[in-house]
Amino acid sequence: MVMALLPLSSCLYEYDPETGQDFGRLVIEGDISLGEVCYFTVSKVNPFNPDYDKLKEGRNVEYALFTVEDELGNSYSAETGGMMYGGAYTYSPTAAIDLSSAPTDRKYRLRVKVKRTVDADIAEYRTPWMTPEPAPVIGDLEEHKLDRDGDGTMDHLSLGLSLSAENTSGCYRWDYEELFYFKADLDAPSLEYDADSARVIDHSMDMVRLDWWPYTYCWRQQHSYRTEVAIAKALEGWNLQDHEFMTMSLTSLALQEGKYYIRLIAKTIPEEEYRYLRAVNRNSENVGSLLTPVPGETVGNIRNVADSTDYAIGYVGASVNARRILKVNTTGRRSYLDPSRFYYNPYLQPFDIRATIEEINRNAYAHGYLPYRNVDDVNYWVPRSCIDCRMMSGTIEKPDGWEM
Repeated sequence: MVMALLPLSSCLYEYDPETGQDFGRLVIEGDISLGEVCYFTVSKVNPFNPDYDKLKEGRNVEYALFTVEDELGNSYSAETGGMMYGGAYTYSPTAAIDLSSAPTDRKYRLRVKVKRTVDADIAEYRTPWMTPEPAPVIGDLEEHKLDRDGDGTMDHLSLGLSLSAENTSGCYRWDYEELFYFKADLDAPSLEYDADSARVIDHSMDMVRLDWWPYTYCWRQQHSYRTEVAIAKALEGWNLQDHEFMTMSLTSLALQEGKYYIRLIAKTIPEEEYRYLRAVNRNSENVGSLLTPVPGETVGNIRNVADSTDYAIGYVGASVNARRILKVNTTGRRSYLDPSRFYYNPYLQPFDIRATIEEINRNAYAHGYLPYRNVDDVNYWVPRSCIDCRMMSGTIEKPDGWEM
């Protein structure tokens, strides 16, 4: 039985604003992922309702030096902190450490030297030495159509994940990126607005420029909004098999054109890390982030070198990630959209009686509308987002790195 899913990047933790016991405690995020560029951040916990003296100290630290080192003495470092640009003080919260050439056959740990404020001394935090967890094998994607409404019609798609790794903890952690091809709400327009003349050009009979509007179909790439974990110790071989990790409506934008890809990034993690993340999840309402306060009993593996009772919030693991691009073979269906809901006729709106057609056109265009001829051959205007797929976070060109 799979025990848990953890929305790691979206957590709101229980916190007692009266005691403020974790105020100022460091929050350190990131993982040692060998073979990749790793990103680490550090900040301070702020209570929900602090008094002004505490609030003005802020969440940012003054300076931090992150160092990943191996047991043979090799190290990889990056800094983060406040910087001055043109007289303005800005904060760079993320440190990037390139571990693309780091060997996998040795132990690693993270060291973080932190200067909390301008006047504070530098404190050092460390993880224990860790043997990198091996990359799991990502199996094929399982697809199941579901009748969620109970009306005899398949209306949802369930996607199942399979992960396996011999001689490991049986605990897994993953997130994913999505890429899909989609169509704007309405078909390509036959009318074009010329901004110079404020006139509308009709291309419906223009055999040379039938494809003048290239923004009906786009690609969209997006990252999963949460990182999930699961434990498979109760399953055969301690492997995940057809583990549901996503469900979506069959009318989802991602499924409509039959070009939907998922790039899965998975890792095995030690059971201690799983239990830490599960403990975080038990106190979560699935909103916020790890930068929000957490209960004091949720202790990770990052401690102050000079004071072992002083811990930072967070758990840093060491692993080798597995990546695989999976194609979703199920094609969904488009929801019916009544085109008339988008139509707008600026010529019928109350304007100054002296306004010219050009002035009315400019006003409609300035408010984000484009000319559009409906199925009854009537000229209207519609919001640009209805016919321009770029307005829905799309790009005309397929992003690089998605070769199967």
